[in-house]
Amino acid sequence: MPCSGEPRVPVMGSSTGLMGLLTQHQSNLLIPLFDLDDDLEEYKELVGAQGDTDGQSLRNYRREQHLLRKMLLDRRRIAQCGICGSSLPKDLLVAAHIKQRAKCSTEEKLDLPNIAMLMCDFGCDGLYEDGFIYVEEGTVKTRPMAGDPAALRDKLVSLEGLTCNEWSEARRGYFQWHRANVSREY
Repeated sequence: MPCSGEPRVPVMGSSTGLMGLLTQHQSNLLIPLFDLDDDLEEYKELVGAQGDTDGQSLRNYRREQHLLRKMLLDRRRIAQCGICGSSLPKDLLVAAHIKQRAKCSTEEKLDLPNIAMLMCDFGCDGLYEDGFIYVEEGTVKTRPMAGDPAALRDKLVSLEGLTCNEWSEARRGYFQWHRANVSREY
């Protein structure tokens, strides 16, 4: 039996919440069982070698991004997500390229009225970017897979068939490119 003053680590149960407490010794015995030892050692080596967990980097930026976002928001503090239609504060919306920016020609990058739309950070931007969803003729379509986790399945079901108010003839080619070239990993 551990000493009464030994620190304890909470252990979560699958459906009942907090199940009990492990001593630090018991917790340390579990680390090798979950293959956490290597990750922990690698982290300690990185921090030890660098002396800090922060680093510096140089990175490119998109010169037109500020202008694109400003144009899409049109001075609004609250705007709609182009996929789910939710009205959200501007801080929860991103200027998302319909066709992947890296694949755009300079002319397409400068087609500011048509190359991008606002998407929310509540999942629509990531789902679109990674090909889980696409837009076809103004309708949101999904790419579900057997074995999708329930939360993903529910999100895809909630988006399937919604009208994308940002779809237009001028944007048709960008949406078609996305549908044909961006697909979730299987």
